[in-house]
Amino acid sequence: MSKYEKAELTNMCMIYDGAGRVVVQDKVGKNWGGITFPGGHVEKDESFVDSVIREVKEETGLDIQSPKLCGIKWWEAGHGRRYIILLFKTDRYTGTLHDSNEGKVFWTELDALRSMRLAPSFDKMLDVFTNDNARCTFFYDKCGHSLRSFCFICQCEYNVNISESTVCSEYFLSLALIELFCLYDVFHRFIPP
Repeated sequence: MSKYEKAELTNMCMIYDGAGRVVVQDKVGKNWGGITFPGGHVEKDESFVDSVIREVKEETGLDIQSPKLCGIKWWEAGHGRRYIILLFKTDRYTGTLHDSNEGKVFWTELDALRSMRLAPSFDKMLDVFTNDNARCTFFYDKCGHSLRSFCFICQCEYNVNISESTVCSEYFLSLALIELFCLYDVFHRFIPP
């Protein structure tokens, strides 16, 4: 069994203000459309933080500062490939909103978001974005069904939704390593070697 696997790294960012509003994108696309937060793929040799700053700028026109990692969502995407979304949030931004070819972007009330036409499974990610416990992680089985959410920092478990599958130690270990890589990325970005 190989120690390595293929992974597709992506990001998403909740940009919020002091008035209870968030920036959303009405994502257009055949595979994953609907209301969501802006984000996209991590490019080769790009840090996780730099990737979310770049994606938000490309999709919204906003320049964000100090995005904080608040969660990770992943699932087996088939053919030995894992799809990983790094979830960030920030209330520090400058600039003016503009639409992109990814979809229309606009401010909306956070409280009204759940009543909108959300992208598939975005409601579950929204739970992580709005939870004050930092670095909470979704676990998924091969079918994409949520198993449980677990916070590596406070060691609490919540939003339990167990399927027939069981979570093995490899899932916990692999996600713990991803958390460490994310922490290293943030540490390395702000404290030079």
